[in-house]
Amino acid sequence: ENLELLMKKQWDDLFLKEEEPHKNYEHILHRIHNQINTYHTSHSGIISRNIFVGWVLKIASALFVPLALYFLIDINKFSSNENVSWVEINAPAWSRIQFNLPDGTSGWLNSNSTLKYYTEFKSDRQVYLTGEAFFNIYGDAKRPFKVIINGVHITALGTRFNVASYPDDNDIEIVLEEGKLAINKAEEKQSLLINPNDLLIYNKISQSYSVKKVNPQKYLSWTKGILIFRNDPLDVIARKLERWYNVDIDIVADN
Repeated sequence: ENLELLMKKQWDDLFLKEEEPHKNYEHILHRIHNQINTYHTSHSGIISRNIFVGWVLKIASALFVPLALYFLIDINKFSSNENVSWVEINAPAWSRIQFNLPDGTSGWLNSNSTLKYYTEFKSDRQVYLTGEAFFNIYGDAKRPFKVIINGVHITALGTRFNVASYPDDNDIEIVLEEGKLAINKAEEKQSLLINPNDLLIYNKISQSYSVKKVNPQKYLSWTKGILIFRNDPLDVIARKLERWYNVDIDIVADN
């Protein structure tokens, strides 16, 4: 019954509006698949999640923090005017979701994050990110894949990398696992190239870059339900745990 209602809604979206010549409706299929996954997840995990909350808060200070997989996704209704139409994928608090884009690119979206792309995505391969995401880019030399976050442009032909930039963070962190990335600000023509195992940190306030070699797994482990902290400042750890468990953490100095 619920599937029938969902399919009827998509049918109405397609045919109860004015017909547009040469309209590409492929994105509607992605929307249906994601909404079906959302329905099944949200109706089967409510009780178990409440039980799980009490357990995870007891071990939040551990070095490795396991998290049960919650594949929650919310595809917002298309927002459009005469020239603009897009799809928005949301990962609510307490969730991390796996996504597949129309060009074959896949990845993960972390808690409290949003990924947005225009419906003509296959022709421009450009996404807008708020929060954190891991991308496994489908290679296409003729159509580079671009991630735009806080005015910084990240361009890839075929690669695997992680991007993190929440609104309350001062830095954008980009970690490359495989391939090559070209990074530049919107107004700059010259790009900075980074290689595998590079961590690039862009400070939003000073607008400066720094690059160093790291073990990428520390920054990619969240996609497997694990948080790894090594020599991280306490405030950084607190913010990550707050987003991960959807809780507030107060740090009180011991006088």
